[in-house]
Amino acid sequence: MVRVLTMKGIGKIVLLLFVTSVAVFLYVNHSEAKSSVRHIVNNQSGNDKSLLMKHVLSRQIPFIENQGQIKDPSVKFYAALFDGTVVLNEKGDMVYTFIRKEHLPPTTNSGNCDSGDHNRVEKSVAVKETLLCPEPITMKGLKKPETSVHYFIGAREEWKSNIPAWQEVNLGEVYKGIELNLRTYGISVEKVFTVNRGAEVEDIKLSLEGVKGLRVNKDGELEIETELGILKMTKPVAYQEEQGKKKFINVAYNVPEDSVTYGFEVGTYDRTKPLIIDPLLASTFAGEAAADIGNAIAIDANGNVFVAGTTGADIFIRKFSNDLSVLLASTVIGGSETEEGNAMAIDSSGKVYISGGTRSANYPVTTGVAYKSSFDVVVSKFSNDLSVLEASTMIGGFG
Repeated sequence: MVRVLTMKGIGKIVLLLFVTSVAVFLYVNHSEAKSSVRHIVNNQSGNDKSLLMKHVLSRQIPFIENQGQIKDPSVKFYAALFDGTVVLNEKGDMVYTFIRKEHLPPTTNSGNCDSGDHNRVEKSVAVKETLLCPEPITMKGLKKPETSVHYFIGAREEWKSNIPAWQEVNLGEVYKGIELNLRTYGISVEKVFTVNRGAEVEDIKLSLEGVKGLRVNKDGELEIETELGILKMTKPVAYQEEQGKKKFINVAYNVPEDSVTYGFEVGTYDRTKPLIIDPLLASTFAGEAAADIGNAIAIDANGNVFVAGTTGADIFIRKFSNDLSVLLASTVIGGSETEEGNAMAIDSSGKVYISGGTRSANYPVTTGVAYKSSFDVVVSKFSNDLSVLEASTMIGGFG
């Protein structure tokens, strides 16, 4: 994160940006605390911010269609989680990339933009999950979300707004008589198997790559050992609908000895009715420090909550409804290298400002640039719905 800004060659643009940012922050800081959410946003104490972020992390995140923003044409859908991504390729493979943020000890080099008590390094792990099934995969998006999705990466011709997104992805009949739907949340991925009449639960088999081992713990969770630590799938839930209510069925993971494959074993159930099996893959890395995921939180005049931060290489900004129940908009901005989003503010007209740093020569800009050091300070301005990048510049930095 940018801590000490020893900027050079900035001239009048810095003065203009400084005056603008002061005015914006004065507006935000003098907003009345009319709700607990507004109180948390205005104060942003560690404990309050962590509680707010834990609530945000439980919200559903949409799957996004790949319309060229990911260059690999085999990628059909993906979801940008708060701590990584899940990618679905044309074969039906699910590739999860989870990120772990680690705090580094303070350094005494105050001229280094990466120094400071909150200096962090991100490490990632990729896990591929493959359905061991003979059936061809035909996937489609289901249920349009309330979320609008926007993408500002690199040159202007690469920018995309209002990319098609879906609440779920249906992979069709992945085993004979068994369908699979996927949903994603802030830091988790949910697989919902529907075992139809005449199908066999024992046919469900999945294999994991990029892991060191699997085991079922005493709580019935599936622990996935990776280079960075343990990922977990929640204890599975199985049920059938009976007169409008859920009738729960005993279910457990089935992991062959010394294997990286798993399936399910279930108790007695009514084979004339569909059976739902529902495990959830959750990143335990993000749960260790929920407040670290969002570097900045702000609120607009309508009470909508904005969260900005960095996951992986790019800066994200997400807009939630005032009760945090709905993700209204999601935007990423960045270039070919790494970015850090450190601060955010909203002016009286609802425009959203973010500031941070970049190592990318092609960070999106709309104005002239004082360029180029090894790490540049960036300021970007968005419309309230995050669909339009109204202004963006790099103003020089370190190196």
